[in-house]
Amino acid sequence: MNDPSPRLLTPVAAERRAALGVVRRQALVALALALATGLGFGFEAGRSVLLGGGVGVVATLSTMAYSPFLLARLCATLNHIAGGRFGWNIVTSGEDTAAQNFGMEKLPPRELRYEMAEEFMEVVNLLFGSWDQDSIVLDRKNGVYADHTKVRPIHFEGKYFSCRGPLNTAPQPGGRCTYVQAGGSPTGRAFAARHADSIIATANGVKGMKAYRDDIRARAAAIGRNPDDIKVF
Repeated sequence: MNDPSPRLLTPVAAERRAALGVVRRQALVALALALATGLGFGFEAGRSVLLGGGVGVVATLSTMAYSPFLLARLCATLNHIAGGRFGWNIVTSGEDTAAQNFGMEKLPPRELRYEMAEEFMEVVNLLFGSWDQDSIVLDRKNGVYADHTKVRPIHFEGKYFSCRGPLNTAPQPGGRCTYVQAGGSPTGRAFAARHADSIIATANGVKGMKAYRDDIRARAAAIGRNPDDIKVF
């Protein structure tokens, strides 16, 4: 017989329940859009590319509102559902009222948020790489799902985040979802040039847009990235 008395959830249980609700809602939207006709995008061989057979789905998720593991698992799940056409629009949030929804009085200063986001990205990328692309063997005869030598914990210990890993989802199509960003400040542009596959430009006018694109390309080249691998919209 079920206990009719109300139960208080622990913070961890509450986070898990909320996360499941988010996954279900976003997964349904992603699935519906991914099955639509038209061109989509994906991430293959180190660069973003156009793909046929479905539209790309981009969700905005803040590094201040999720743990790296939870966000990586959410993105990986949606990327599987979207057939490799899911994108994460990376933001660090910008309003104190948003921070107050997550137990903070106000957001950290912008420079600190980006410093935290850099470490956040390091953890997420390690988690996405914690399964080799050929790790799934599906050997039903011997009862082996994956080659355990190709799945590994990450044992990350940083200044702001720690994570054991590995990610508890199968390797994604293309290795990871597409990264989208819209950095406008010098720090934001540096972050975008380092991580983004596509960037939503924030400049005004043709000259401003060209100057923005030239700046992003120069920053990318300076850190060893091929500027052509970054699509500026």
